[in-house]
Amino acid sequence: MLNYKVGDICDAIINGEVIAIGHQANCFNTMNSGVAKAIRLRLPCAWEADQLTVKGDHEKLGTISVGQLRDDEGVPTGVVYNLYGQYNYGYDAKGYTNYAALANALAAMRDDLLTGRDLWNVGFPKIGAGLGGGDWDTIAGIIGEVFDERFNITIYTLE
Repeated sequence: MLNYKVGDICDAIINGEVIAIGHQANCFNTMNSGVAKAIRLRLPCAWEADQLTVKGDHEKLGTISVGQLRDDEGVPTGVVYNLYGQYNYGYDAKGYTNYAALANALAAMRDDLLTGRDLWNVGFPKIGAGLGGGDWDTIAGIIGEVFDERFNITIYTLE
């Protein structure tokens, strides 16, 4: 079951409300619009992880890169997942979200999270449904299929 909350996903992980967040990224290392831009500016570890991948690499589609948040002493405090669920990007209302790739990336995120904990508080924006042009009901169904009762999933919206 997905829970919905009006709030800022960056604040949620910074304040410890969730221990991990995932957002959809394209394969061109941009993170210059929408939620991705906010994450790049406020959670630079996600941007740094994205920059370590090959720009434009079609093989990234359906995979993840991972940024580790740390406090001032270097202690890990959270994890940000770049979910490569779209190859290209644009502002023209085309459907860039690739549902199969997003499902694969979410499964990779889930599998990575399952190391070391019994229960995870995880946050997502409405991934793939904004600039990615995907259908939110379809994407919500994919999230529900990939994540089970070991995860408390909160979807953050700004309104």
